[in-house]
Amino acid sequence: MAEKDETAEQNVIREVKEECNLDFVPTSILKTGIWQDRAFYRFLGNWSGIIKIQELEVIDYNWFTYNQANKLPLSFDYKEVVELLYKKNLL
Repeated sequence: MAEKDETAEQNVIREVKEECNLDFVPTSILKTGIWQDRAFYRFLGNWSGIIKIQELEVIDYNWFTYNQANKLPLSFDYKEVVELLYKKNLL
């Protein structure tokens, strides 16, 4: 969740670092929307570092092909995000 006076870009940089230990640099916005009366952003960007998940926030992670990801029971709008990435040839 965004902290007071934090921009969306600052929020995603902080959250990715906290939850995955990665240094993330947003380059563009893939999608925006409203969820529970709050604006949200799906960013594209570059990352570096070694993944180390924060176990209180993230249960597990893995890498998937487009076809594998399409079969997962994804939360929120993530199935749509996978489709957008596929259509933009980013997967």
